[in-house]
Amino acid sequence: MQRNGVRAVLANSRPNDGTRALAEAGAATAQGGVTVVPFVRLYRDRADYDNWFRDDTIYQMVQAELARGTPAGPYQGLGEFHLYDSANANGPV
Repeated sequence: MQRNGVRAVLANSRPNDGTRALAEAGAATAQGGVTVVPFVRLYRDRADYDNWFRDDTIYQMVQAELARGTPAGPYQGLGEFHLYDSANANGPV
């Protein structure tokens, strides 16, 4: 990564365990000159892609992840997520 000038990675995984593990490897990534920027992923599995915006359990999961943070500190954002119909952006979530 250093050879290609990579200085940071935006990390998210499904489920978020992979993101936390990468953030926990902070000493190794820092030694390599790379900063890990952890994001919460809104999906537990592929089935959540079409339904996350109306599933209260996903909202609760995201809130719990944000409160929990990572070994490297707080999450820095949300992503990746999909809106196949822009009207779904008008919901409470």
